[in-house]
Amino acid sequence: MFQHLVTFNHLQKHTNNFQKMIKLTIEGIKFTIETKEALYKPATNNFIKELPDIKNNIKFTKALIILNRWAKNNFVNQESFGVLNEYSISIMLTKINILYPNVSLIELIERFFLTYLTWNNSIPVRIKENKTEKINEKEDSSIIILSPTNPEQNLTKQIYKSTTKIIEKAMLEGF
Repeated sequence: MFQHLVTFNHLQKHTNNFQKMIKLTIEGIKFTIETKEALYKPATNNFIKELPDIKNNIKFTKALIILNRWAKNNFVNQESFGVLNEYSISIMLTKINILYPNVSLIELIERFFLTYLTWNNSIPVRIKENKTEKINEKEDSSIIILSPTNPEQNLTKQIYKSTTKIIEKAMLEGF
């Protein structure tokens, strides 16, 4: 079909405020490949696993499993629908674990709900200050959860006021 070999010279990165894309033109035909931030997610996961408060922490692991199950049972775990995903929940839980390192499993989960039910959503949830590459924190999303890796990513950019209400209702019921 295509007689030309496609090389990296044919690829052009393109970023808009909403989505990263790769644009490719072959024989005058333009292709746009949308990319998810999936490349950042394993790095975020690895970063969290290596934190001293998290590494080999069975209480954290159990709490994460419980919270992910809670999110699934309450239908607030699908990123594509503008609600939380497992990476957002893990960053939120990491923040709570850092703030309250010596609490029991039940207290950790209670503090998760209590903290985020009363959280000022204009303040981003972050577990590490990123000094090199910051994103625009004044994004349209209601809840801003930032990845701890470079470049910093808003993992909840698809969460708006309407879905925030759904998440808050599920948290109230979970609490």
